[in-house]
Amino acid sequence: MNENQLRNQFKHDLSELLKDIRYIITLGNPNPYAQVRSDVLHEHNTRVFFLDRLLTILGWSLGPIGNVTEEARIKAETTRFIDYVGLNEDTNAPLMIFEAKAWGKPFVTARKPDDRRINEDLIAAAVCHVLDGNTENSSPVVNLWHDYLKQIIDYVRTMKNRNEHDTPCAVLSNGEWTVVFTNPTLTFINGKVSSRDIQIFDLETYQDNSDALFDLLHRSRLAKEIPYPLRSTQLNEYISADSIDSVYYGVHVHFEVTGSRFHGPKPQILIYPILIFQRCDGIFAIVSNSGENFPIDYLKNSNENTNDLSEHLESVSSCLDKIYHMCGDELDSTLEISPLNKFPGFPTKSLNHLNPTTIIKQIKNTYNEWFVVTGKEKHYLSDKPLIESCRFHAWAECRTENQANGISAVNTRSIKPRIIFIDSDNHHCAHQTVFDRKKTKCYLLEIDERICCQACNFLHTCWSQADLEKLPCGK
Repeated sequence: MNENQLRNQFKHDLSELLKDIRYIITLGNPNPYAQVRSDVLHEHNTRVFFLDRLLTILGWSLGPIGNVTEEARIKAETTRFIDYVGLNEDTNAPLMIFEAKAWGKPFVTARKPDDRRINEDLIAAAVCHVLDGNTENSSPVVNLWHDYLKQIIDYVRTMKNRNEHDTPCAVLSNGEWTVVFTNPTLTFINGKVSSRDIQIFDLETYQDNSDALFDLLHRSRLAKEIPYPLRSTQLNEYISADSIDSVYYGVHVHFEVTGSRFHGPKPQILIYPILIFQRCDGIFAIVSNSGENFPIDYLKNSNENTNDLSEHLESVSSCLDKIYHMCGDELDSTLEISPLNKFPGFPTKSLNHLNPTTIIKQIKNTYNEWFVVTGKEKHYLSDKPLIESCRFHAWAECRTENQANGISAVNTRSIKPRIIFIDSDNHHCAHQTVFDRKKTKCYLLEIDERICCQACNFLHTCWSQADLEKLPCGK
């Protein structure tokens, strides 16, 4: 969906949520085993009946493979558990801290009855009071709200101090009311407190202020992600010619297993050509051509395996050319493809000390699919190895040097270990020394661990010239 569709869907779903919660409140306590009827919900029920649904319709995904961590353990002044932390799926950096309170918990109240400040100014004053290290007994708000604010401040500060993360949004809510701190780093860490950075919503104003709620809390606004797959005709929704920092060729790699488990299932790799745009703000947009894909296979005739990958590579190249021209036409621009060494790397959950520049990224919620950036090349493979006469494609030749990888030649495609190119193929390497050394260098081990480095377009990305000269290739 584009933004307008997401916004309209949110407004519709919000209307349904408000209707349902009003009905639940009218019924009283939804616990059929409660001894006494209650007109308010406990925190758990508040989350189940309102806040979980609110986050879901705001585009967040709860559950084991979702992008929201519930009851996140955090060590602030004491060990506590944040009710919800919305995460960047690539880096695990927090996008939103959301602290839940029970339905019926009072909204912010001034300590002095004659304090007539508007709610935003009152909360701002109470935040300043906490930041100055003052106690709850002298706070401009009642003790309960002093504690609420101290709690959310501690969470944001801890994310910054312990994990070096700036949290874009922090929320306090019991469903009946919601307070959004729109710039927690500026407010809680830099100490520049302003009522302009505090937005308040309540049960009666959610619907009228649904656009503001969407803008502040919807995942699409906080994560700034562009959906994949993207068609060339969708580009103008997310990118313009003058917002492009760089463009790269790449492939979406899909590893699958075919055949019955009773008769030796075999692996297959499908290549989906993609064009990768990076906007000036660092966000990636990835365009494919309606799922067009090509299995990695040599040309075959009736007599022999020709070790010829040219047909596959030409098909991928032709598809990329189509995507390139379609995107250029859509943006009314001539696109310039950038070399791989300009690619800044995909964001990662943790720094890979072996390959700090991450040019391969596992696609979220999968374990057999990756984006691979190839720069100006149109594939990570070349048709033939740079060293054509190398004898170490064959396991038997490696054995004569006491350098055979494994106990026997791999004569059929394998799942464990993952091997696509088999013994004596031009793209297969059977040499133990090469395999040992590439473990700290190769980007493609999880796709095909016996791939010949000399037939890979990442050869000079992974290996220095000095390292290459030490290898046995062609000797």
